[in-house]
Amino acid sequence: MRRLVVADRQELTRDTLRVLVESTDDLMVVGEAADGDACVDAVRRAAPDAAVVDARMRTATGQPVAVALADQAPRTRVVVLATFGDGDEVGVGDADVVLLRDAGPDGLLRALRSAAAPPAGLPRTAGT
Repeated sequence: MRRLVVADRQELTRDTLRVLVESTDDLMVVGEAADGDACVDAVRRAAPDAAVVDARMRTATGQPVAVALADQAPRTRVVVLATFGDGDEVGVGDADVVLLRDAGPDGLLRALRSAAAPPAGLPRTAGT
């Protein structure tokens, strides 16, 4: 079972992501957060395989959260959910995956499985 933290500024989006993930038999949500600081805390507590991070959260956007997670939780892969143009703010080296919100449920689940799959337990290196 691959473990995920879901971080999004909108409660409806967090709830929808949780329902989608819980509809699978290989993914589970082990933490949620409504802002960047809470996301970093949730990842430190839960040690998930991956974190789904809103590109535009309160207190910290996707880029600083991805940088903090790379430093503080290097075994957790970061999937940033962005709208058109948000990916430019995230930066290629800061997130493992930048996924546009219009990817649809199947695209999101594929990205989560890919990001959280072994060898996710190996630390990231800068710029990858």
